[in-house]
Amino acid sequence: MNSNTLASIDKGRSSNLGRLQYFVFITLIIYFVVPHHLFTVFLNHSAVKPFDLTVLISICFFLICKINLKGYLPILCLFGIYFLRSLIALNDVGLISIVYALKIFEYFIVIFCIKDLRQIFINKLLIIYIVTIFAYTLAELLGLNVGLLWGDRATGHFGGPYELSSIALLFIFFLNKNLFLKTLFIFIIFLTGTKAAYIALLFGLLLFTNIRNLIPIIFIGFTFILLINSYDERFFEFIINLANIDINFVISVWDNLPKIESHYEYIDQFNTREMDFDETVDLSSFSRIFTYAIILKSFDIYSLIFGHGPGFFGAAVDSSILRIVAEAGIVSLLPFIFILISLTNNFENKNKNVLLILSIIALSDVFFSARFLPTLALLNQYKFYQLKEKAPIK
Repeated sequence: MNSNTLASIDKGRSSNLGRLQYFVFITLIIYFVVPHHLFTVFLNHSAVKPFDLTVLISICFFLICKINLKGYLPILCLFGIYFLRSLIALNDVGLISIVYALKIFEYFIVIFCIKDLRQIFINKLLIIYIVTIFAYTLAELLGLNVGLLWGDRATGHFGGPYELSSIALLFIFFLNKNLFLKTLFIFIIFLTGTKAAYIALLFGLLLFTNIRNLIPIIFIGFTFILLINSYDERFFEFIINLANIDINFVISVWDNLPKIESHYEYIDQFNTREMDFDETVDLSSFSRIFTYAIILKSFDIYSLIFGHGPGFFGAAVDSSILRIVAEAGIVSLLPFIFILISLTNNFENKNKNVLLILSIIALSDVFFSARFLPTLALLNQYKFYQLKEKAPIK
């Protein structure tokens, strides 16, 4: 990437925020640092999240600022699809449908904030964010939990171990080649005990290894398997149980599920899923099979194209990709892919980066429940400034 390209990108991100940079910087610190479910833990009230409030305050400032929307069309397009679909689904799903749509608008605001920040603020914000993740994780190891309780699984200041592990994966593959930090984040993934993260980590390591050199691939895979086996035996139990699932069991689950016609009908089915639980299959595997099957069975031509509406399938889908298709239809996939491309455009191996991100979110529902896209945007902007420093001046 030459200096002219970098300059054009920088110019395209300009705004007239000026001295508000300091306010935006403080706002983003709150956004990335405040525990995700602070009010749930201390006030037993989960409807309000403090970092969401900071975004609402920021909107008031951005409404009076002239901004260049070039480069934000994919996420605005996805927001438009979600918002329109939420209005159509309002009678069935309720106001929560609009909340899901507004979450995408929140991402747009945060991503714009990040892209508008000067390099010094980006560097400081990234350091503060990383230190915060390690500090909260260390606090958990010492017995102090500020997130939601998940037994002995680490959650940091996020809503659950799957959220923390997905953020750790982004730092492993998109931060600088700092072996020490990568090792710490791999350790955090082990602390979360998230099976989907193990799979995504192994996939990513193999994806970015030169396939022509089979020895490193075999070594990486063998070492990874030994590490997981020594730390978390549940992963292999999960793989074995998954491999031993009888196809007749899957067919039986499919046949016994009704075709869902409404949001509340789905919630009732989801809440009673354990009544059909087969003890020969672990609950995690069964829950995924049940959720995927009931969503797939609910599709008709209209819902496949336009979805059932944001929030139709509740909070737990266990796949961000399936959630997006189920809620907003296949028409939402194209802007979604372009969002991922735009948030990794400063890294090499762009196609592989998109595949890696898809592997992270394929078995984890982190698109709406974590700071996933803002974290990716932060790392992408950090990389942008690194490239800008290295670019020769012409």
